[in-house]
Parts: sequence; C-alpha cells; structure tokens
Amino acid sequence: MFKHIFERIEGIGQYPLFSLLVFLTFFIGVGLWAYTLGKPYVAHMGQLPLDEQPTNPTTDAQPCK
Repeated sequence: MFKHIFERIEGIGQYPLFSLLVFLTFFIGVGLWAYTLGKPYVAHMGQLPLDEQPTNPTTDAQPCK
C-alpha cells in the first residue's frame, strides 16, 4: 500500500539522500567537537560522577523542606 503512495510523489528519491547528509554532517560535527576537547576538560568531566564533594555549592545545595 505504501509503495503505491510513494510512487506517486515526485522527487521522493531526494529525501533519503538529504537525511543521510544531515546525519553524516551531525555525526562528523560531534566527532570533531569531541576530538578537539582538551584533555583537562575530559578528565574533569570523567571524574564528576566520582566526586563526593560538590564543586559549586550554590547549584548543588540541598532542597528546602
């Protein structure tokens, strides 16, 4: 059923190519961003889940009762 509907749409073949290009652009952009991150920043972010003390007491404060 869908095959017959898609056959009647003109230019439908461009959408998969456009989707692939958007995906590749985003994927390459995120890869380049991750590659250019500094090692100190990556090490700091890697240690955040393991830190026992909050780094910013104003945002890590306990909620009011």
